[in-house]
Amino acid sequence: MRILLSQLNHNVGYGSLIIVLLCIAKRPLLSKGGHFCYFYLWLIPIFALLNPISFDVYVPMGGIDGTLFTSYVAKFSEYVYSFLFIWILGSLISLILYSKYEYSASRLSKEIPRINDPKIIRILKSCEDELRVRHPVEIGTIQDIVTPCLFETIGNEPIIILPDTELDERRLRLIFLHELMHLQYRDIVIKRLCRIIQAIYWWNPLVYVLGAQLDEGCELTCDYRVLKGRPIEERYNYSQAVLDFARASTQQKAEYNIIAFGGKAFKRRVKFMLRPEQKVYKWYAICCAVILFSLSFLSFRSAMPVETQKDIDLSNDYEIVARPDGFYDLYSDGQLIIYGADENAIENIINRGKVK
Repeated sequence: MRILLSQLNHNVGYGSLIIVLLCIAKRPLLSKGGHFCYFYLWLIPIFALLNPISFDVYVPMGGIDGTLFTSYVAKFSEYVYSFLFIWILGSLISLILYSKYEYSASRLSKEIPRINDPKIIRILKSCEDELRVRHPVEIGTIQDIVTPCLFETIGNEPIIILPDTELDERRLRLIFLHELMHLQYRDIVIKRLCRIIQAIYWWNPLVYVLGAQLDEGCELTCDYRVLKGRPIEERYNYSQAVLDFARASTQQKAEYNIIAFGGKAFKRRVKFMLRPEQKVYKWYAICCAVILFSLSFLSFRSAMPVETQKDIDLSNDYEIVARPDGFYDLYSDGQLIIYGADENAIENIINRGKVK
């Protein structure tokens, strides 16, 4: 239990910290690191929230514990088990609801009317050949959906959903290129993983920020892949299609819109679509990735384990706080000095006269 609580403490603290840092650095990441840097850096907090391993690093931090929440957990230790019970119960409910959604989506996938128009199928095959997509893809339509989307459910072939309106060949081609690019890079898998994290950490508002930013980064990256090396006229047609579908979606929202062609923040998307190829500073992206990824593993602490303490002056007011895992933390003047000590270790400290 002690190891589990410590790891959860690390995952919540550092996963949340990485999300905050990415939000603060959003503008320079997009301008210097590019779309790929921005999108893939948002995969790091996903890893940090699920990471089962961490390593303690002891540094002088002025009494501030590097796990961010250790001292607060210790002071309110009597409520930890109650919080864990509520956390687990909420996670189970969230996971059940998400599973129900996936099951409903899977059933709906089988009921969606398929499109067998030879002209539309020919355009799709042409786009598949261009992107070298080998996975079979079907085309369907739903009357209530006004924006195209990729409908990919577990156990079923992916379906590109088209709105129930007339679309010319040029626009159909743009739709297929966009949705096939999502399929080729398995964006829906990343989105599913993010939804699972939101179900597990349902009480943490930052995981919903993570989902929103990941969605935006996913769309920006997909647009970049589709438009890379294409002339400005095709970029303009692509951006016009996004604007038209985004305008239509403001009046009607689809219930099962998994990966939308429009989406939020479309003004920012259009801006990136129309501007020339940006210069990407690879060293900048690599440095950001290394720093953030290291936070997923390293747990910076200012207090040392009791086994490594040497000649600490604790003659001032001190407090020994019992933790729910059966161990103790030692504070002096409100500063965390020793954490994770057992009864014998605390008794030895007192007997040695370090605590008077």
